[in-house]
Amino acid sequence: MRYLDQCHPKMQVTDNGGGAAPSYESELQTLHEMIQHAVAMLLTDPCNLVKQTLMENGITELCVFFGKQKANDVLLSHMITFLNDKEDKQLRASFFKCIIGVTAYVGWHSSPILTPLLQQGLTDPEEFVIVKVIEVMTSLTESGLLQKSSLYDFLSDVACYLVHPDLWIRQAVVGFVSSMARVLDIVDVQCKVMVAIQPYLCHQVIQAEREEILLNALVQPIPRVVFDSIIRCSDVESLLETLEERQRARGLVNAGHVPQNVEPHPALKNLFRRLSSEGMTDIVEDQLLSMSRHLRKIQRHRIGSDTNKTASRMLDGKIDLLSLKVPVPCHSILLQPLTKPDNMAALIQARKCQRTKRSVTSSESHLTTMNEEWQHMFGGTPESHSQHRLSDAGSASPPGGINAASDIHSSPQHSIDTDHISLHERSYIQYRCAPCRLELRQLVYRKQELHTVAVRSREWAEQVVWRPPLPPPNWRLRGSLVAHLHEHRGAISRLVAIPDTPLFASSASDGCIRVWDCGKMEGRNIANRSRQVYNRRAGPLVGLAVCENNQSLASASYSGSVFVLRIEANSNKMSALQSRQLDLQEDGCAVDINYFDSGAQSVLVYATMYGSIVGWDLRAPGTAWKLENDLKRGECTVVEVGRI
Repeated sequence: MRYLDQCHPKMQVTDNGGGAAPSYESELQTLHEMIQHAVAMLLTDPCNLVKQTLMENGITELCVFFGKQKANDVLLSHMITFLNDKEDKQLRASFFKCIIGVTAYVGWHSSPILTPLLQQGLTDPEEFVIVKVIEVMTSLTESGLLQKSSLYDFLSDVACYLVHPDLWIRQAVVGFVSSMARVLDIVDVQCKVMVAIQPYLCHQVIQAEREEILLNALVQPIPRVVFDSIIRCSDVESLLETLEERQRARGLVNAGHVPQNVEPHPALKNLFRRLSSEGMTDIVEDQLLSMSRHLRKIQRHRIGSDTNKTASRMLDGKIDLLSLKVPVPCHSILLQPLTKPDNMAALIQARKCQRTKRSVTSSESHLTTMNEEWQHMFGGTPESHSQHRLSDAGSASPPGGINAASDIHSSPQHSIDTDHISLHERSYIQYRCAPCRLELRQLVYRKQELHTVAVRSREWAEQVVWRPPLPPPNWRLRGSLVAHLHEHRGAISRLVAIPDTPLFASSASDGCIRVWDCGKMEGRNIANRSRQVYNRRAGPLVGLAVCENNQSLASASYSGSVFVLRIEANSNKMSALQSRQLDLQEDGCAVDINYFDSGAQSVLVYATMYGSIVGWDLRAPGTAWKLENDLKRGECTVVEVGRI
């Protein structure tokens, strides 16, 4: 273009052989057609990296070159097609990043075309693309390229993102709201903008144009785990309908009416239970309903992208191993052409001869350049080398060659095991290895063996600490009956031994815990009575564990209670020290209980019917930790704790 501007005055002065000089407009049009053809080829290139590079490096200059009309007809029309690529998220983000320059050059005439594109980008499955879309809206608002009606539509679309779990999205929405507050007058801000964002603020805000004030006034966002679970749900429509029914029921309760019992779909019960444990409250449900339109579109886009990927794989007939969830092991085998046995034997013999010549030549060159000290260190001397050459040559007699090799092998300097190699290779290794190197290698091996023995002894010592004590030498297991215990009126659920004492405890479905003394068992024909008893009267007991340095017992019942008892030394009854009641609708009853003493914490661990594994620190109030087990893997039936 610059070249054409500089050459135009000369083209008017000089005529081409007496003919008419070409006009500036015709040359410019020809140049436009050439550049337009090249740009169209780049914008329709099958490689997305070419399109992205063109947009990020020269799209604004091309707009200036083509002018407003062609920039709108050629560039913008081709760039819009980039949003149809649902697989390349970087290309979509690059489109929204570069569309600002194109729109600023074309003007507000592109606003009707750009509005549906931005609304489509707000429901993109990738969150960083949504951030780019909102930043474009902010820039267009500050530039005055969006009409007031479009601003209000965008505000109603992005207001729900003020409770999005992604901090970048929340900051981008706050920036867009602040830019609207700076552009609009005070009446529109208070009557339109503040009304739209008021449900997502903790308190009233006067200075809406200040981003830091809006950020501090936002309510708590939706928990990330809850949002991801909703997005991954296969039936989002049924889930949102259930949330709407629950919201209507809460409205009836607040109005003083008695609502009907809202039962979720059987397939959604486990999902609701997991979401409730992850932090989904009534407020979070209302926030999710405000984003229901976006959630439906995001799931539709995800399903469409997955379908396109599956269809493309089916059409191509190719399976991408990297996209599979389970890695596929790959093995490579080097295929060599087969050789006849005669040729193979000749090939092996030729390779041996070639290796022999190469080793002799290299050894001669090394020995000639070595001084006397180095030759002694590496075990090679000119005399030994000459003997070695005579042993390999055909002029030497076989006995002499064998004796020379045997002399070298029997020397104290050479102690390498070389029974599996040839005579020549054995001699080569012997005079290339020095005694100091062999001694150093043996020392390293010895130290490695000593280190291995020390590590194994340490591991065995640690295992002995956690190993239970062995019985006395004269103890033998016998099958004789010692005593009958008749006091329980229900099925026995658990027996536990109290360490370092002759006592053991039992729990049963009658709700009683009894402590027995093995030293006072008087035979099977006598009614043996328990030493201590505790009747919870709270239903059948499901577990029993010894805790707090063998001074207490912990158990749980089907009614949802978990309690700790103190074993009294001089009493026939036990007293309850601590207890807690589980929510049967939220977690279910406990199914097993165990105890773990880490020194700093005295943790009572119990598992619930709905998959929760809870740690209760008996030295501190509240719950120490809580783990969630997916019910798809099955229910928890046994809890076992220990050191790893």
